[in-house]
Amino acid sequence: TDLRAENVLKGAGTYHVKFQQYFKGLKVFMSGVDVSLKEDGKVHFVKSSYKPLEDMDARPDVGLEKALAAAMKEIGVEGQLRGDAQGELVIYPTDERYILSWKLLIPAAKPLGTWLVMVDAKNGEVLFKEDVLRHSGGR
Repeated sequence: TDLRAENVLKGAGTYHVKFQQYFKGLKVFMSGVDVSLKEDGKVHFVKSSYKPLEDMDARPDVGLEKALAAAMKEIGVEGQLRGDAQGELVIYPTDERYILSWKLLIPAAKPLGTWLVMVDAKNGEVLFKEDVLRHSGGR
């Protein structure tokens, strides 16, 4: 009940089904099951990052605006953004535990990047940041 088929692709004689893991209606970041099936329905390949979660409070104490402000401060954003920031409440897995978090995408002009930032939705701590914009070498 905590896996949902998010994507089905038909290939040459196969189907590829991507299941996303959910917990209390929230996506579990980078967690799910991928299944490849032959046309006859036999499973060819399974890849899983699924882990059962223990019960946890899925209500944020830190709102989206505060999380966004913390993320922008961490990145050092100056001036206007290149577009609208996006935010989604998710469950973020770490090696030690699962954390209710804001998943933010911030299209900054300075510093130039599209920043993926995970902010703890209980205490506002920045857990992860990465520029996911692909930059050219300029040749």
